[in-house]
Amino acid sequence: MSDGNVVEVRVDHLVVDPTVQPRMRGVTQQHVALLHEGLAAGTLPPITVTPRRDGQFVVIDGAHRLEAYRKAGVKTVPARVVEAAGYWEAFCANRDHGLPLTIEDRKRAAVWLKQHRPELSVRAIAKEVGLAVSTVQGALCQRRRIQRGGGLAVQRPDPWRRFLRALAQLYERRGDDPRFVDSLAQDLVDLVEGTSDPGLVWDALLDFVAAVERAWELTEHLYPEEGTNNTPRASSRG
Repeated sequence: MSDGNVVEVRVDHLVVDPTVQPRMRGVTQQHVALLHEGLAAGTLPPITVTPRRDGQFVVIDGAHRLEAYRKAGVKTVPARVVEAAGYWEAFCANRDHGLPLTIEDRKRAAVWLKQHRPELSVRAIAKEVGLAVSTVQGALCQRRRIQRGGGLAVQRPDPWRRFLRALAQLYERRGDDPRFVDSLAQDLVDLVEGTSDPGLVWDALLDFVAAVERAWELTEHLYPEEGTNNTPRASSRG
C-alpha cells in the first residue's frame, strides 16, 4: 500500500479498530517487544492510517508498531494517510509483510472476500488470501452452516431437482458398475475443462456438497439401521 502522504501524527489520535484489524488474536506482545528493541537502532516504517470524521485516525497497518512506540513513550509517529481504507486494505498490507497471518486470519479474509466479491471463484479467493483451495472451501462451508443455523429449509430450484432425479436414475442403472465413480469423475473433468471459469464450477459443486450434508441431517432419522454411520447407504433395490 504505497499511496498516501507520510505525516507526523500524534499517538493519542490513533485508534486500533478490531473490526478493521485482520489479526484475530490482536497484538502479540512478543512481537511488540522485538519492535521496541528495534527502535533503539532507528525508526520503524510508517504506520498506515485512514482518517475519521472526528479527527482521529484508524490504524490500517502497524498496530504492533504503534504499541512499540507507546511503550517507548513516543508522542508522534510517522504515518501514511490513505483515504477510505478498511479491512481488506489492512489484510493485504499484513499479508504482504511483517508478522505472518495465521490460517484462521486468512480463512476469515476468505469469507469476507466471498461476501463482498461474490463473483470471485473459490480458486481466485484462495490465491488472494494465500490458502489452499480445499481450506477455503471448508471455511465457506462452515460459514454457510453457521448462517443456516440448522433451522432453514434447503432451497430446491428446479435445475437441481432435475439433476438429482437424473443422478438417481443413473445410479439405479449403473450403480453396481465398479467404473461408475470414475465415469462421473471424467464427466466432471470434461465439464471443468470446457468452461471459461473452472472456479465457478467448483463453487456450484461446493454449494451442492453443502446441500447434500444438510439434506442428510434432515433425513438421517430414516436410516435407523445405520447407527452412527455418517452417510446413508442408499440402496433399496434389494
